[in-house]
Amino acid sequence: MRFILLHQLGFQAVWAACVLGGAHGHSAPGLLAALAFVGISQRYAEAPRRDLGLALRALAIGLAMDLGLRGLGLIGYADGAAQLLASPLWLLALWAAFSQTLPVAFGWLAERLALAPLLGALGGLSASWAGIRLGAMSLEAPPALAFAGIAAAWAIAVPLLLAPLAAPARRAPPLSSPRRFASEARE
Repeated sequence: MRFILLHQLGFQAVWAACVLGGAHGHSAPGLLAALAFVGISQRYAEAPRRDLGLALRALAIGLAMDLGLRGLGLIGYADGAAQLLASPLWLLALWAAFSQTLPVAFGWLAERLALAPLLGALGGLSASWAGIRLGAMSLEAPPALAFAGIAAAWAIAVPLLLAPLAAPARRAPPLSSPRRFASEARE
């Protein structure tokens, strides 16, 4: 329990460095904080390869989500921060850091994927609202439309991020799995 608390406090520090830096046009504080957080998370991870894969998955999902929301004209970001394909680097760093919280604090949600869209939408909305209030992000469309788009994007993103953490027993065995052949032989 203490590790989970420390891990979440560490992520909150990364979030603050990314968002406050982004609000002032600087990606470096968030990039450095996220790199340190991901490195420390990898050091103590139960499954470092899986968690590194989660970071890459989060970068791809976050970039796609950001491009979609910006492409639809729903959101914008403070000017000045370095960007990759119109996505601020501090935001991509935040996605990588967020991915490391999934197995530590949100692994239980992988077993309850039906809740993931709702909690993703609520968490994404609250984080976005805070980012807007701090000046890192802006709404470029009427608030109801922009927030609906943000909620929908997060409702899709969180289950996609959690899918690799779902219990192996819930996944269908591969076609060449001995377990699958054994179960088919009994039928």
